[in-house]
Amino acid sequence: MSSPLSSLGPGINLSSTQDGLFYGYAVATALFGVTIVQAWIYIQTNRDKWPLRTLVAVLVLADFATTCMQSQVVHYYFVANFGNLETLSFTSRPLTWEILISVGAVFCVQIFFASRVWLLGRTHWTVPLLIILSAIGGGAAGFAQVIGEFQNNSEANLAKERPKIELAFNAVLDFVSDITTTVALSWTFKGMNSGIKRTDTLINKMFQYAVTRGIFVTVNQLAFLILYLVNTEKLWWMPFQLSITKIYVITMVAILNSRDSVRTHRSPNHIITDSDMPISRAITFQTFPSTAVTSSSRNSELAGRGDFSVSGIGGNGSRKEKEADSVSDNFDIEMNSYSSSEIQVTTTVSTHRDLPPEAV
Repeated sequence: MSSPLSSLGPGINLSSTQDGLFYGYAVATALFGVTIVQAWIYIQTNRDKWPLRTLVAVLVLADFATTCMQSQVVHYYFVANFGNLETLSFTSRPLTWEILISVGAVFCVQIFFASRVWLLGRTHWTVPLLIILSAIGGGAAGFAQVIGEFQNNSEANLAKERPKIELAFNAVLDFVSDITTTVALSWTFKGMNSGIKRTDTLINKMFQYAVTRGIFVTVNQLAFLILYLVNTEKLWWMPFQLSITKIYVITMVAILNSRDSVRTHRSPNHIITDSDMPISRAITFQTFPSTAVTSSSRNSELAGRGDFSVSGIGGNGSRKEKEADSVSDNFDIEMNSYSSSEIQVTTTVSTHRDLPPEAV
């Protein structure tokens, strides 16, 4: 039964110990609003198959569940047990459940990005394996921490060596998984530049999204770990702890939603001419009559017959475009009207006798 309100005494101030929880709850609740917006955009714009839709739904529901648990934590300490200072010495059960849900959500997001790195196929197989192993290790350490909380929920237990070691392993391995994912995706996207301005623009956008996502999740993990290890009792690590699930879910769904933004920056009838190619990808010609060639007529078949050779289009360029399409497909970015089979590449080629002397 709660102690009477008079037990607080006049002028008592709990800011020194509870500010972290209060402000963490405020920030986490605001971030949940961002999750709702991103989820609504995803519902309106996605064209995904049911496995990815199910994953997004599960993650959004997990974020909702953590918000409910956080609300219960605040209610437990400051409403149901208002005036009972003894309750502040124990970790409430809703907070432990919040940590458990958070560990599971983070693991799911990391495995999703590991699968994207694997499907893109631009890195060695050990890279996605490292991401998966780090995610498993971080999740295992997180679950061990939760089990310890269920066994001993006193706040004094948080400052002991074992919980700190478990939390440190969880945060460090999650950091390794996230930074490896960021580097792998960045390496992949930067290596996909084809020399075609619009294609490169799309790839560069995905590069920016991958880097931004990596910065958010890694900074949050590091800040949480440092503040927890430096001063566990002050609870200034709580804002980062309560925001972990939301940052992972928001950044993942935001990247998926960016596909619609990418689609709006291109026209389905856009024609890529030789003016879109950099000078270094000069077009070289062999003798054949003037003609206009489109990729839908399968330039590669003409090149195979020796009718022409277009450096950056028929040769290396087509490979780059196919790789760009692979990025789109494997990353579930549906650039249907921007695939290599639908981009119109118009090149007017003169006969040998019409070429200037320096071109012969």
